Amino acid sequence: LSTPMDNRLQTFPKLLQEVGYQTAIFGKWHLGQGADHCPTGFDDWAVLPGQGLYHKPDLIFKGPDGGERRTVHGYVTDIITDLSLDWLKGRDADRPFCLMYHHKAPHREWEPDEKHAHLYLNEEIPEPETLYDDYASRAAAAAAAEMRVGVHMKPMDLKSTINYDLPEHELRKWAYQR
Repeated sequence: LSTPMDNRLQTFPKLLQEVGYQTAIFGKWHLGQGADHCPTGFDDWAVLPGQGLYHKPDLIFKGPDGGERRTVHGYVTDIITDLSLDWLKGRDADRPFCLMYHHKAPHREWEPDEKHAHLYLNEEIPEPETLYDDYASRAAAAAAAEMRVGVHMKPMDLKSTINYDLPEHELRKWAYQR
């Protein structure tokens, strides 16, 4: 999941900086931790160590000795978005820029912000045409991703105990509504 990268290597953000771009990265960073692996080529950055937490996460902020770890109160999607928007508002509008922001939300365990957790509890979500797709006509990578509802979802993903006695078709439908 994390492949450390030697931060002395040439990267496209470094090349962009050389031609006058302002650069920043906020969010997930799976290229190692510690001074030898902190993001380089970025004017500003704040990254999650490892997978990071959804609520009240630690972030490693750009600092004089590599990175400074701080706990930030709030929900990680809002935090990454706010850091990104604040950086955009504070940059030199006369210069080009490259902003990379990598959200945690698309990753397991899919924890919503508390203010959104109740939104669809009593709703029937329309089923997509692909809910019962067997992936036979898809690229191998799609089938290998193991993200199919009712096939690969675990109790932690669904926030519920799974009734494995249901027929596969009904299990997918049940899981999709979670």
